[in-house]
Amino acid sequence: MPLLCAAQSEKIQTIGSATNYIIKCPCKLFKYYEDGNMFYFCKDKENNIEYLIKEFKHKDKIDVILNTIEKNISRKEKPAVDILAANEQTHALNNYLTAHPAGIMIDFMNQQAVIVSEKKEKKIFFTDEEFITSHEITVSGTDSANVSMFF
Repeated sequence: MPLLCAAQSEKIQTIGSATNYIIKCPCKLFKYYEDGNMFYFCKDKENNIEYLIKEFKHKDKIDVILNTIEKNISRKEKPAVDILAANEQTHALNNYLTAHPAGIMIDFMNQQAVIVSEKKEKKIFFTDEEFITSHEITVSGTDSANVSMFF
């Protein structure tokens, strides 16, 4: 998912461990871990905007390998893994909507996502196809016009 900003002089950076998404931001993303989750943070001092990306892992590497094997074995039918992942995605999105009642469901990259639009903070929450990870991208700042522009 690209976040566009003309101030970036660095190469485009990827986020995500199991699935990569491309993001442009005006500074180098600082990556850190907290409570088993991965976070990326960037502060654009020129525009007074902060970017925070949270990655939540739902499956470990062994689960990913087992899911891939099961998909390859049962190519003809839609495997139970896909149906289960779709149910888990729906559950995660509904939980996010419950926690963020101002959010609305949207179509995003051929899937469902939740977008929360407040005056000085905008968020989007989405999962990957196989429900390996979920991401929440937050853009916040003191100027609502800048927040909208950079989101």
